Parts: sequence; C-alpha cells; structure tokens
Amino acid sequence: MMTTKRLKIAGYLAMTSALLALPWFLFIFNIANRNDPFIKAAEASMLVGGLALLIYLQLTFQQLLHLRYAFHHADKTISLIIQATIIQTVVSLLGMAIPELSAAVRMFSLVMLVVFGILHMMFGTWLLQLPGSLGGMHRPYCYLNIVTGFALATIMLLPLGMLTRIIADIMLGTIFLQSVGHRHRLG
Repeated sequence: MMTTKRLKIAGYLAMTSALLALPWFLFIFNIANRNDPFIKAAEASMLVGGLALLIYLQLTFQQLLHLRYAFHHADKTISLIIQATIIQTVVSLLGMAIPELSAAVRMFSLVMLVVFGILHMMFGTWLLQLPGSLGGMHRPYCYLNIVTGFALATIMLLPLGMLTRIIADIMLGTIFLQSVGHRHRLG
C-alpha cells in the first residue's frame, strides 16, 4: 500500500543509495579476492542490502506509477530488473562461498552488466510513454536511465554509467519526496 511514510522512506533511501554508490563500489573493488571472513561477511551484507534496497525502490516506484498515472507499461521491465538483480546477487554470493567459481562468476558478472544495460535502456524507453511529468523530472529521468543502460552495456563506459545512475537515484528520491505533497491523489 502506498502511504506518505513509504514515499518518504523511499525518497530518503534513494538519496542514500546515491550517496553510498561510489564508496560502495570502491570498497567492493578494493576488497575483491580477499579471503578475510569479516570482509566477505561485509561484502555479502552489502550485496543483500543492495538487493533489498533495489526491490523496495523499484516496487515503490511501480506502485506510484500505477496509482498516480495508471501507468503499467514499465511493469515487465521493472520485474526483469528485479529478477536479474536477484540472480546476480545469488551468483555473487555463490562465488564468495565457493572460491573455485570466482573466474566463472566474474565472467557472468560482465554478461550481467550487458543485461542490466539493456534493461535500463528498455526501462527508460518505456517510461518515456508516461503521460505525467514526475514533478518535471520525467524526460531527464528517462534519458538518464537510457544513458546508464548504454554505458553499462558497453562495459567500457561503466564510470559514466555509475555517474548517471547516481544522478538518476537522486532524481528518483526527489520524485518520491515530491509525491508526498500529492499524497491525496494516491488513494
């Protein structure tokens, strides 16, 4: 159920996600292939926490689109993004638990970057059909998702994709927080 509280929480979580994205990436990059149990537990916790955050934000955004705009065109892509993230998280955790799989997991992760890129481009493209303005952020948010997707899919432009994803998360948080003022229309 969409509530003012849920919108506020989603807004602050999206902003927090944006603020923590770069430190999280640097932490993961710097600890790769370390066998320290504490570091592995921290990495696993971050993976699971990131998955939970993504699911919460995506489902909240989907519900906002449904209730405010009766918009369902992005539902399948949102579902695929969630499913792909679950698969990526499970495979990453499996690779952490079974070090012999680490090379295969790294290759799988590269393939998944392309998959995530395609999904983000699809999401941004479908979202362009939204009849509302998302508080003036509709087109910029769509285009940021498309650029993020392209950057992820090319792999070589990953730093650009990280930057555009951070900006998109800030915009998503702003969309949620602006929606709090329009709560009376959500039912």
